[in-house]
This record gives sequence, C-alpha cells and structure tokens, in this order.
Amino acid sequence: MTEEVAQLPPHRQADVDRMLARAWELMFYYDHQAVEARRTFNTSRYRLIAMTFASTATAVFAAWFIEVNWLYVVLTALAFALPIVAGASVKIAQQFERVSAWLKHRIVAERIRSEIYLYRMRAKNYAEGEPHEADNMLNAKLGELQRMIDTDDFHAANTRKDDQWLDNMYAEIARDDKYGDNGHQQLSIEDYLRIRGEGQRDWYLKRVERDYHLYRRLNVISTFVQISGSIFVALIVLLGFDGRFITFPTLTNAASFALAAYVNVRLTGQVYGVFNMTRRELDTLLGEWEAFQNDPDAQDQQKRKAKEKELVTRIEDTLSWEREEWYRVALQTLSANDENLFKAVEKLHKGRNSTDDDKDKANENNKS
Repeated sequence: MTEEVAQLPPHRQADVDRMLARAWELMFYYDHQAVEARRTFNTSRYRLIAMTFASTATAVFAAWFIEVNWLYVVLTALAFALPIVAGASVKIAQQFERVSAWLKHRIVAERIRSEIYLYRMRAKNYAEGEPHEADNMLNAKLGELQRMIDTDDFHAANTRKDDQWLDNMYAEIARDDKYGDNGHQQLSIEDYLRIRGEGQRDWYLKRVERDYHLYRRLNVISTFVQISGSIFVALIVLLGFDGRFITFPTLTNAASFALAAYVNVRLTGQVYGVFNMTRRELDTLLGEWEAFQNDPDAQDQQKRKAKEKELVTRIEDTLSWEREEWYRVALQTLSANDENLFKAVEKLHKGRNSTDDDKDKANENNKS
C-alpha cells in the first residue's frame, strides 16, 4: 500500500472490510442523529422553561410597577401573550420533539458500536463460523437495530451520507483518538482492553465526577432561591416596605421550578449512579485479565483465546446493560419532567383565560 493510499480514510481503501465499513457508517449516522435530536429537544424544553418563568415574572413585575403606565402595559401584554406562545410550543414539542427520539437514536448508535467491537474481536455471536457467516450476522443485527426507530421517533437531521461526510467523520475520530485506532484494523486483546475497556472506564469516571459536582452546585442554588422568597417577605413585614413586593415568593418559586426543570432536561444527577456502577464493573473485568496472566491456563493458547472472547463478551454485555439502564432512567426522568412542564404551561393558559373571564364580568357589571 502506498503512503498516499494509507492516508485515505478506511472507507475509501480498496481492501477494507465492506461490512465493517457499513456498520461504522450507520453508527456515525445514528450518532449524528442523536446529537442533533438532543439539541432540538433541549432547545425546545429550555424555551418552554424560559417562557413559563417569564410569564410568571412579567405578571409579578406588572403588579409591582402598576404606577408606571407604559411599563405596566408592556408587562401585562407579555404576561398574557407568553402563555399563548408557550401553549403552541407545547403542541409542536409533543408532535415533533418527542422524548424518546434522541434517546432511541443514542441507544441504536451505541449498540451498533458494541456490535462492531464484537465483530472485530470475533466474540459472542461472531465467535464461530466462516467470515461470510459473521458478515451475515452483522448485517442482520444492523437491520434489527435500525427497526428500533419507529416513524414517531424519526429525526430528520441534515445528514449527508456521502464520501465527504464520511471523510469528515473519520477525520473527527482521528483528532479525538489517542489510541491510533482507525476502526478497521485488527485488534489484539491488549488493544481492545486499552481502547474499549479503559477508554470507557475513564469516560465514566470523568462523567460521574462532573455530574456529581454540577448536581450538588445546582441543588445549593435551588435551595438558596427557595428560601430567599421567605426571607424577603419577612424583611418586608419587619421593615414595613411596600406591600406590593410581598408577591416575591411567587417569583422565587417560579425560578426554583425552572431550575429543577433545567436540571432534569440535562439529566444532571439522574444517571451518574448507573455510570458509577458500570465504571466499577469495567474496572473489575480489567483487573480479572491482569490476574489471569498468572494463571497456568494463560500459557495454553486455546484456553487463552477462549478467555479473551469471554472477557470481550462480558465487557460488551456490561456496556449494553448500562445503555438499557440509562435509557430507562432517562426516559422516566424526561417524561415526568415534560408532564410537569406541560401542566405548568396549561395552568398559565387557564390562569390567563380566568383573568379574561373576570375582566368580562367586571365590564358587564360596570355597564349595568
């Protein structure tokens, strides 16, 4: 192979495993779809959170600045308009930005990644048989995984599945990859454990630490926001300030609700327990391989090969368990958060309608 050919991305090389290249292409595709779908989902929920808080805030501020005519008019108009816009946004979110869309795309991408490593290591279902049989099994598995995405969960991200798009994906992997693995070369058990085992373990460790500290910090902020309303009211009563500001707790409660909803959308503090359990299990499996080196069976090539395939299978099963648990917790958390968020918007909408009815009744009484 010439130097020029060697520098080509794997999917452009003539001698590449075409079935493996197809698996990577699909993994890239669903990974990209998951990223785009999550960005769309998060943006829509952050928008709803902002509108629910802004609706309450403008209503409270309107009562505070009732004597400033132009400001009162602007704030009142916003307080009435925002629930209408939020209600429309809820309908769009329910139809086109479903909770399960990005979650399923992420699950499919990660399960394809797992099948790729099993295929490369000839473990689990790919351990026996001829190469073409492994190709057939991988192709069947890819079809099965893609069927997990139903019509309602489809996300039409702007994804170009052409050579240039794949070149960019491989280039991105090359920039981030510290192990020198292009995804198509044969892996020894040592390479697999370093790239897949240690790589995933270290990723979980970083995520657990980051998630825990962020969750703790946000909880401190939320607690402070909650108690600040009561403290402010007490000061108003003690110091004899204007009674209009006694509605301040309404504002802090809305801020606390918005912060809790934001934390849930990010899944902060919800999945680090699953990540930590997976990290510990991967660490145990990596240690098991080190301990095996002193076992007399390690000198027997047949037994050593069997141990390699068994270990690869157990690592991928551990990662598959984590993905399923992550999906269950994430779906439960985000669905409950959506329910609370949609109810808050509905409550604001009903409050606006009630205010309209009260105004109509007041006008009728004035006429009579």
